[in-house]
Amino acid sequence: MLPKVLICLTNGVEDIEAVTIIDLLNRAKITTISTNVTNTDTLIITCAYGTKIIVDVTLSKIITKEFDALILPGGLEASKTYRDNELVINKIKELRDAKKIVGALCASPAIVIAYHNLYPDANMTCYPQLNHKINNNKFIESPICYDEKAKLLTGQGPGTTIEFSLKLIELLSNKKIAQKIASQLILPINIINNT
Repeated sequence: MLPKVLICLTNGVEDIEAVTIIDLLNRAKITTISTNVTNTDTLIITCAYGTKIIVDVTLSKIITKEFDALILPGGLEASKTYRDNELVINKIKELRDAKKIVGALCASPAIVIAYHNLYPDANMTCYPQLNHKINNNKFIESPICYDEKAKLLTGQGPGTTIEFSLKLIELLSNKKIAQKIASQLILPINIINNT
């Protein structure tokens, strides 16, 4: 069965992060379900820089479904919305407790993961100007960081989204598929070895 990934989205999400993650996972034949995490029935969200995305479903309609991974693309406004949404936080805890992958980019590791102390022993990275919100001995200065024990994947921001997505593909499928996607994008093969 193909891996299934829940991509949490909301108004103010970082455009590049939202679109790139969905695109690359789809190229790898990984099932993506995008969701608007606000408590509305609207399926249209407006990203931080104006890109409009039609999500697959609202969170309330799929909250009880099982996923192999949950991803929080960043953007400060979006990260605050995730942080304040009890359904999102409970879903993260559910995946964490089931030893499944949770990924967070940009502001989300600091604003959501660290704020709620969801992974107190995990190493992580985040948008550099927010690193003070992460426990000093757990912050890793790196474009992406995967804490294998916690199954937590984090990235610094829009410029690291491809590397983040390729690592996610490697974790959910395998390294060969991640390398194939990197090759399709005309990226150096060693981008996979650096993650």
